[in-house]
Amino acid sequence: MKKKIKKKRKKLRSLKAIKRECDKIYSIIVRSVGYCQSCGTEEGKNDAHHIYERGRWGTRWDLRNGIRFCFLCHKRGIHSPSFDRQRPVSNKIIEVKGSELLEVLRVKSLQPVKKNRELLESTLVYLKEELLKVEEKNEKINSIGID
Repeated sequence: MKKKIKKKRKKLRSLKAIKRECDKIYSIIVRSVGYCQSCGTEEGKNDAHHIYERGRWGTRWDLRNGIRFCFLCHKRGIHSPSFDRQRPVSNKIIEVKGSELLEVLRVKSLQPVKKNRELLESTLVYLKEELLKVEEKNEKINSIGID
C-alpha cells in the first residue's frame, strides 16, 4: 500500500487581513507628516483622515486622499454632529490639497472598483514601497539633525 504524500499548500492570507494591513500602512504614511494639517500642532494623538470616506474603494488607499489631523481637529471639526462644509477645518483641507486635486479625488472616489485579491495585493505592494520611502526620508532627516 502506497503512502499518500501530502503536499503543503501555501496558505493564502485572507482578503480581510490584506485589507487591514493596507489600512494600517496607509494610516502610518498619512500620519508621518508630523503635525496637524489643520491647526499645526505637533502634540498629542494624531489621526489619519480620509477626505473621501474609506468606503469609496477608488480612493481608499490613495495617499492624496489622506490628511493628518490632531485628535481635536479630527473629532470636533470633521466628525462632529454639527460639521459644516464652511468651517475652518473644511477650508483647511481645500487649502492643503487644492480644489483641483479634490475634484480629481471626488471623481475617482465615485468610480466603480472591482474588489479582488489582485487589487488588494498590488495596493499592499505599493503602500509598502511608499512606507519605505517615508522611512528613508525620516532616517535622512534624523541623521542630519533636522526636526
